[in-house]
Amino acid sequence: SALRPRMSTGRTYSPDPPEVRTCRAKSVQIPSGDSFGFPFESPALGCVVRFAFQVHDGGEAAFEFKHGGVLLHEAHGEAGEGEVTVTSGGMCEARWSNPSWFYSMAVSYEVVLTPADHLAAVRTRHLLQLARQGDLPGVLTSLCGTRIDAADEQGWTALHAAASAGQTAVVQALLDRGAPIDAVNVNLCTPLMEACAAAQARVVDFLIERGAAVAAADVDGRNCVHLLATGAAGGDAST
Repeated sequence: SALRPRMSTGRTYSPDPPEVRTCRAKSVQIPSGDSFGFPFESPALGCVVRFAFQVHDGGEAAFEFKHGGVLLHEAHGEAGEGEVTVTSGGMCEARWSNPSWFYSMAVSYEVVLTPADHLAAVRTRHLLQLARQGDLPGVLTSLCGTRIDAADEQGWTALHAAASAGQTAVVQALLDRGAPIDAVNVNLCTPLMEACAAAQARVVDFLIERGAAVAAADVDGRNCVHLLATGAAGGDAST
């Protein structure tokens, strides 16, 4: 769901991808002893909200972020930035208060909402890229925030990516950490089948030694033998 602030002078929206919503404004005036804020709805699976604000002319504002009426974050000062994780759907509110009873203040801010499922998809795609490149340290670091069996839109896991690219060291590390050896993508191909299709002979041998299913078939009924024969026409990419 999009951010839905109450409209006021100076507020604009950025042309982010549909999954991400940004709301920002410059020099929003807050009268003395008053406050300014806007509500927005968190997606059902939650979101990550990043915020930044700056009070002009040396004033200090009190900032609060709430979800379902529960305070999740607060800050006080002439500037601030941070990140709040919202774990479920529901109404949220970002609000700035002017604690002074003598003068008004101007606040510029930016609030960015990233749905949890979108963030997870971005992290999964990054993990698969690292696996294809054979960046083992990067893969291990990425796994700290991403499930080892996470799959992209085509059902590819990091093991599929590493196997098809001939990255034996990454394949071994993933299996040692519990990656499902016979995970299937949207074409019902396992990592072994993708390695066969890419003629990655060393990875094929390694996966078979680790117990990968050799009789599995894809959506077209092709098994490892068929795919290996097709892939072999291009030579062994791992040599």
